[in-house]
Amino acid sequence: IKFPILFCVSNTDSVTPPAQTLRYAHTAPRGEIKRYDAGHFDFYLGEPFEALVRDQVEFLTRQLHPVGAVV
Repeated sequence: IKFPILFCVSNTDSVTPPAQTLRYAHTAPRGEIKRYDAGHFDFYLGEPFEALVRDQVEFLTRQLHPVGAVV
């Protein structure tokens, strides 16, 4: 994968095991990894949701705004 990709990894995920996701992430030259101490379904509400969305917005903002653009 040559484009930027954000891997959001749940350290305690029983649905999508983190080891497998991290293995894929390490093969992406422009991949970024964010890890969370929350289970798979914990991201629906509260602080885990807020942290996940905050990281996704920050990543997308960096990737979609050209350098020097006025935001």
